[in-house]
Amino acid sequence: MHIYRLEDSRGKGPYNGGAMWDDPRPKPSYLENLYTKQRGIRDPHPAPTEDGLGRVYPGDYFGFDSPEAMQSWFFREPYDAERLEDFGLFVTIWEVAPHCVRRGGKQVVFIRDEATQIRNMTPTEFMEEVTSWQNPVRH
Repeated sequence: MHIYRLEDSRGKGPYNGGAMWDDPRPKPSYLENLYTKQRGIRDPHPAPTEDGLGRVYPGDYFGFDSPEAMQSWFFREPYDAERLEDFGLFVTIWEVAPHCVRRGGKQVVFIRDEATQIRNMTPTEFMEEVTSWQNPVRH
């Protein structure tokens, strides 16, 4: 199966240091939602235990089992793809055996040591592809 993940060139995900956004432009929308639960706002990004994933083990990496799931988590505002690129992040697609994946309600964890990276693209390229799938040109 394919897993979609947002990460930097070293394989670190977007929450590794992501809360330290010091750019004067708006934060990517996923960072705006950090800690909203404590403020009484429904968080569209549940913690692993709240998402049904239970304990996260060393070697587990977060991702999504569909492009649409990744889009709804990270790409909710028109400027998000550009901000994520500015932050040095890429969309990677991994081939993973189903027994190496645990599904939550919105996200998955997978054992990256058991996965093979099959593609890497910028967030803008990802959004262009997802948009073309969602809005096919009709002749």
